[in-house]
Amino acid sequence: MSKNSAMFEQDYKQKLLSKSALENLKKSSAKPQKLTINDHINKRDKHKISVIIPTHNRLSELTQLLNSIFAQSYTNYEIIIIDDVSTDDTPEFFSKLKSKKINTSATRKILAWA
Repeated sequence: MSKNSAMFEQDYKQKLLSKSALENLKKSSAKPQKLTINDHINKRDKHKISVIIPTHNRLSELTQLLNSIFAQSYTNYEIIIIDDVSTDDTPEFFSKLKSKKINTSATRKILAWA
């Protein structure tokens, strides 16, 4: 293929693409939709987030972390807390948790040593 014919072919393809893009733009007569901040929030909240928290004898840090999560504006989440044989007040804290968003799991014996 000569240089001229290659340039012609490239120019022809570019014009075809431009023409079809223009036709598609003309066909789509949908007007842009105005969205409010609530619409953005509702769309965003459709995606559920799982927050998985392993813990061992860190009740004060765990409560700080939970307070931080509860202070977020995003509301579609679940919290999974996994306790690894804590000997502090973490097990009692688990028994007092009454949120539907929090699932807890506690190991009562040492499963493995690192």
